Amino acid sequence: MTSLTKREYDKLMGKSNSKGTAFLIILSVIIIIAVLVIIKIWVAMTVWNLMIPSIFGLPTITFWQMFGLDVLINLLFNANKFNYGNKK
Repeated sequence: MTSLTKREYDKLMGKSNSKGTAFLIILSVIIIIAVLVIIKIWVAMTVWNLMIPSIFGLPTITFWQMFGLDVLINLLFNANKFNYGNKK
């Protein structure tokens, strides 16, 4: 009877700790986050373009303008989450 090494046992049982698997998981997470951000920006842009021009007479905006507006809003309103200057 031969004894199996840990690597052979893991391969036989379907367990794999390869770098390729970790890379695919990280890549999948990055792609999912990017798709969710694109959907969020598109929805906000669509709502803006449907409501704001008719209510306030402002022009419609593009995807990249809404992206910039979203970044600006996050910087202004989420900056307190990092507690700059309040190290307790």
